Amino acid sequence: MIERLAARAFRLLLAGYPRAFRQAYSDDMQALFAERYAEARNARRTAAFLARTFINLITTACAEYIAAWRTAHTSRRHSATRRLTMAGVIQDLSYACRLLRRRPAFTLFVVLTLALGIGANTAVFTVVNGVLLRPLPYPESERLVNVWGRFDPESGFDFPQFAISGPEYLDYRDQNTTLEDVAAFTGRSLTVGGPGADPERVQGVAITANLLRILRTTPALGRAFSSDEMKADAPSAVLLSRGYWQTRFGADPNIVGRIVPVNGVPATIVGVMPASFAFPLPDVRMWTPLRIDPANPGGRSSHRIRSAGVSGSRVRKRPTRG
Repeated sequence: MIERLAARAFRLLLAGYPRAFRQAYSDDMQALFAERYAEARNARRTAAFLARTFINLITTACAEYIAAWRTAHTSRRHSATRRLTMAGVIQDLSYACRLLRRRPAFTLFVVLTLALGIGANTAVFTVVNGVLLRPLPYPESERLVNVWGRFDPESGFDFPQFAISGPEYLDYRDQNTTLEDVAAFTGRSLTVGGPGADPERVQGVAITANLLRILRTTPALGRAFSSDEMKADAPSAVLLSRGYWQTRFGADPNIVGRIVPVNGVPATIVGVMPASFAFPLPDVRMWTPLRIDPANPGGRSSHRIRSAGVSGSRVRKRPTRG
């Protein structure tokens, strides 16, 4: 049933070619179409083959009409067609429009194909531009790298990019010989309270103290986390995003040092980040210390930490743990 419909659609599109072209090549094209259709074998390959074939038919049919029209008028417009002029382009477009107007179904198919093609290309370029072409909004962003683990469980599945555990992060940080520094971070949901305001849930990220140094970023107000605040018994501290500082705390210029309940624990606001800082996502409102105790870093099977590093030409070799 599907093969008959595909063959019928193919013949319908062949009708869009000039008559001389159809008389010369129609039979051969239909035979080749049937042969290639039989070779497709599965639904995915068949769909890809039909899409390529129909798009090629549409584009080549338009090209054949334009070529036929130019050939028919060569004797009368021999001198005018030696160079491409705006008048010639307008005449070609006008002729193509008249042809398309005579075949509304064919015209609709052409318009839909062009719309899908332009939309798909626009979406792909947007992704490529954001991921590959546009640099990260940090100084020396070309030196930043993601640090991943590779997970190959007994089930046979291979995960080439996998979150790491606390002990693995300490190994990367202390034993690597290719990166200047390695930081860690992980997302977490935070409940923020405060006098005169209802508690609310916000998106937060726990970071190690060296992350801002790796990103070459400093707070607009206050300071970054200190190494002492990474200790397990240290008082809680938070950094605010600029947007959250404005909406929740009224852009108070004296916000540094204020105590605010975070997850039911009093936490000191030590700084406010610049408006351009949105790590790792724009919806992050707070950053808290990520405390990994070298004496008790947790199990290696707890893969919940993401890591980032900065490359450097002068990297001192760290001693390997025994």
